[in-house]
Amino acid sequence: HWHPVRDVSAGTVRAFYSGSPVPSAPLEKTAGFVAIITLDPELGVLVDTPRLAL
Repeated sequence: HWHPVRDVSAGTVRAFYSGSPVPSAPLEKTAGFVAIITLDPELGVLVDTPRLAL
C-alpha cells in the first residue's frame, strides 16, 4: 500500500489517492496528508494536499 498522496491520473481523467492520514511510524514523512478536491466549472479540477496537524 502507499502512504503518500499520489496523482494516479490517466489520460484526461484526473484521479488522486489521498494517502494515509496517520503515519505508521513516528518518523514517517510521507503520511499525514489529505487530498481536498474542488470541482470548479470554470477552473476545472483543483487539488490541495495539506498536511494534518498530528
